[in-house]
Amino acid sequence: MDLENTRCNFKDEIFHNKCKFCGKDLKPIGLDYLYANMPLSSIEYERCNCKQSKSYWNEIDLKEEKQKKRKQMEQMTRQFYIQNYLSKRIQDYQFDNFIITEINKKK
Repeated sequence: MDLENTRCNFKDEIFHNKCKFCGKDLKPIGLDYLYANMPLSSIEYERCNCKQSKSYWNEIDLKEEKQKKRKQMEQMTRQFYIQNYLSKRIQDYQFDNFIITEINKKK
């Protein structure tokens, strides 16, 4: 086997992402990038510490936090509504546990 064939010239392009703002090489987090069947878009990279990058990630983190709080409030509201306004019999009516019989089967 020739050693030239085993060298990979584009490994830095695959395993190192560059900061959009300052161009610094960012290394992947963890060892997930070593798996062969993992798509390149799902590899998570470390965050750059330049000013533009910090402000960008602060905005994204703030949006994710707001979305997480909104989902949590929706879940709490839904749970409150179910517990207080729906009878126990109606709570059990779900598509998951719906049984198709000859009577309710569409002909």
